[in-house]
Amino acid sequence: MKSFFLFLFIAVSSVYSHGQILQEDTETEFPGGMSAFYDFVINNIIYPKQAHRNKISGIVFVEFYIDEQGKVNQDSVRIVPASEMRRVAGDELANEITSNRFLEREAIRVIKKSPAWIPGKESGRPVAQKIVFPVSFDKDLFKSPRKGKIRMA
Repeated sequence: MKSFFLFLFIAVSSVYSHGQILQEDTETEFPGGMSAFYDFVINNIIYPKQAHRNKISGIVFVEFYIDEQGKVNQDSVRIVPASEMRRVAGDELANEITSNRFLEREAIRVIKKSPAWIPGKESGRPVAQKIVFPVSFDKDLFKSPRKGKIRMA
């Protein structure tokens, strides 16, 4: 009987400590969640006049790292090449991916001005983590720009 309780204690202790380890590993998070980050991007995008004039729209994928302090590593911000994203995005999304330099510059500008994030953790310690984020320049804005939702550069 003693050996049964000893086994049970060890098993419960193991499960409990394993649960703590999982709780110590977290993903990088924007304060308020990803919907708040989408709002930040939408509220700070300035649609480049050249792209708007030529009715260029699409999705630009930006890769960046959030450092151990929760800040965007300014040197890490880069555009993921459209050809690379088309290979992994699938047919439906592939046609929306663009490689327009004006849209790319604006996407990088907005990501670089992001406020601090909550850094990810591994084994309870803050770590830098990579984010790949789609910035969408919507073609519907050509028809009737919504006041307060789009600005022109």
